[in-house]
Amino acid sequence: MAKLDHRIPKLMDVVSSRGEATGVRIRQIKDMLLKHNTIEVRREVAFHCLVVNVGEKEEDLFKEFGDTEEFEAGIDGQVMEIAIISDQSTPGSDHKTATIVAE
Repeated sequence: MAKLDHRIPKLMDVVSSRGEATGVRIRQIKDMLLKHNTIEVRREVAFHCLVVNVGEKEEDLFKEFGDTEEFEAGIDGQVMEIAIISDQSTPGSDHKTATIVAE
């Protein structure tokens, strides 16, 4: 994640150069930084802008899973996705793990 954090400014410069509808959508996503400029929000904005920049639908790329078993059962046949896995081992925990799956 440290490498991602280091490269976020350059990534944002690249995706911000888009015009038309894609550029408008990216600027809307970047506006989230005006409300909460934390490292977590910067990461989220970077991922979302990158997805929009390459023309993918966010709902097709990001998948949420309740636990590791559900994740392992759900990745068959996926070319690429970013999986968000909830930690169900600790009751009341909202801890989540992100994994990038690429064929």
